[in-house]
Amino acid sequence: MESDIKFSLTLLKKERILILTGMGVFLPALFFTKASFSLSVTTIIFYIFLLIIGIFDARYGLIFDKILICFMSAFLILFCSFNDIFPPITEGFLTAISCSVFLILIQIISKNGIGGGDIKLIFCLSFWLGFYKLLLAFYIAVFSALIAVICISKFRKRGALIPFGVFISFGSIISFLYGEKIMYWFGEFFL
Repeated sequence: MESDIKFSLTLLKKERILILTGMGVFLPALFFTKASFSLSVTTIIFYIFLLIIGIFDARYGLIFDKILICFMSAFLILFCSFNDIFPPITEGFLTAISCSVFLILIQIISKNGIGGGDIKLIFCLSFWLGFYKLLLAFYIAVFSALIAVICISKFRKRGALIPFGVFISFGSIISFLYGEKIMYWFGEFFL
């Protein structure tokens, strides 16, 4: 199905305003946190990829393999350059395998309740985020998807598919930027 849609960034013509607005909000926030150069570069690349993935999934219900390959290539390049800001590669690999097996089981049990592109996206994000931040991103994704389903259930037909990649992208951006702070807050609040 991916071959039916011409893959290029020209598909994003209508979304340019969204991308520019997001960058207009995101870059100053990154500047005011006084992040290091390596963290700033990594965060911008992470944000842009997930924004593109979310837009394509919202528009077409697809997460393109070509984007995920570029996403993982960017990770490998950044990991070789700035490995101090990423979790250890063994943690990423173990997280990727365990989460993929878990999500494939969910896909089998729920009869395609989660798409293959979502599973591949979670696989890629395992290397970027590590176990705890990925778990937090998944919780945020599920919670935000639940809120969206409740809000739009009156407007959509029952059984209509809702692209989950949008919510995975949203949860991953929040977890990447504020994961330590959120986990610390939860630890203080519940322990």
